[in-house]
Amino acid sequence: VQAWVSQEIGAAQDTSDILQLPDGRLLFANIGGLLVYDGARWRFWNHPDVLPRTGPLALLGERVYTSYTGDFGYYEPNGRGAFQWQSLAALLPEPAAGLGQNIHVAAHAGLVYYLFNRALLRFDTATQQLVVLERGQSLANGALAAGEYWFNSDGNLKIAQRDGIRAGPESLGNIGAADVFVDAHGTWFLGAQKLFRRPPGGQAFEPFAVDQWPRFASQMLTRIVPTSYGYALLYRNAPLELIDANGSLIARIGIADGVPDNPQRALIEDRDGALWVAQLRTIARIDRARAITRFDAS
Repeated sequence: VQAWVSQEIGAAQDTSDILQLPDGRLLFANIGGLLVYDGARWRFWNHPDVLPRTGPLALLGERVYTSYTGDFGYYEPNGRGAFQWQSLAALLPEPAAGLGQNIHVAAHAGLVYYLFNRALLRFDTATQQLVVLERGQSLANGALAAGEYWFNSDGNLKIAQRDGIRAGPESLGNIGAADVFVDAHGTWFLGAQKLFRRPPGGQAFEPFAVDQWPRFASQMLTRIVPTSYGYALLYRNAPLELIDANGSLIARIGIADGVPDNPQRALIEDRDGALWVAQLRTIARIDRARAITRFDAS
């Protein structure tokens, strides 16, 4: 285990998302800005106004799209290893502060979705047009799957497509979409600490691993992420787990293995097969041999 204090990695306590650039660098959404790790050193770029709550990250080309409470846009590399913030808020006919708290960001096929708790925006990178898709008093729970954007609007599960918005599947009711993705085993849906799967070619979502639902609820399951090792389950109150497509446990990786006992925010598998876990106060790297490198941001 190797640890770095916050002064050494330039990080605040909370890291909410991770992505990897084509050149191998890892980007972390940290409070107030973008934390970058190139394999040798950490660097940090603040929002120009030092706004709070850096949202999830979405990559299109070289641009890293994200949001803050009070702004939205993208970071763009300047060719010298640094990133420069470009706000898109001027495209909105109202102050961005009126959008409320930033919740989620996702991108697919040239479209970027920005979810705030009072509005869902879509930015077309080809036409540079910004559209307000939905307004409400309580928007939440964004997730992107197969080009469709799932979200909740005032308690109703909805799906935004290129040509409009439709209601979510009846088999899910109005459960909030914490994670949705599609793979060879079907369409997976996590919401309200309950896991569902729609088989390939199927019409309805079916409850998955129902015998585990009470534990999912008590341990606060927040994310499910597909990896080459299985499906990673991220919790607020329990160690990281890997399960297979049948719901059987493959591994539980926790404090005994060197992973800090902190709430888990996000996970990715890098191009070398290592798992990176963003947690409250820490960042952990798990290699194929299950050796742990820990980055302490306490």
